[in-house]
Amino acid sequence: MDPSLSYPRLVLPAGEEGEYALAYMQMKGFLGVGIVETEDGQHYAVFFATPWRITQELSASASRATGAKPCFVEHGLIVIPEVTVESMEAALKYAWEDGFFDGLKPIDRAVPRETIQS
Repeated sequence: MDPSLSYPRLVLPAGEEGEYALAYMQMKGFLGVGIVETEDGQHYAVFFATPWRITQELSASASRATGAKPCFVEHGLIVIPEVTVESMEAALKYAWEDGFFDGLKPIDRAVPRETIQS
């Protein structure tokens, strides 16, 4: 691990790191495939969403004639006020310090990703 970098750090899927992709992510109100890399090299999958997006998903599910879901669940869900790099990084720092990742299982990082460095 690079000692000059700050951990935990956000790693986005390749193609999701550009200005357009980040603006689109903010508009959608979620990032469904974020990866967190820790100083010891572990990786964790996270799902960022805004309260608005979760409400939208619940409403859409409830209005379906078939296949309605009784709830909204995602592994590694972190709810933030807006989906921006700054909000996600602040949430990761808080979640790390609060022990959120202690209950998550590390994943194998086999998919190419781009690290966000601010």
